Amino acid sequence: MSIVKRNSKEIREGSGRVNSLMLARFTEKEIARFTREDDSDTTELGEPRQMLPQAE
Repeated sequence: MSIVKRNSKEIREGSGRVNSLMLARFTEKEIARFTREDDSDTTELGEPRQMLPQAE
């Protein structure tokens, strides 16, 4: 696996690898189904929290 180093500007301005259009189509009902079907144990992580973007 190759390692690619990018600076903050490249990361912010880049398109990334997330299909935003596909993610936007998911409904709350589908997200709840994904949660039910996910068998990973996340209890030790605690409650979800919002992570705000960090400015340089």
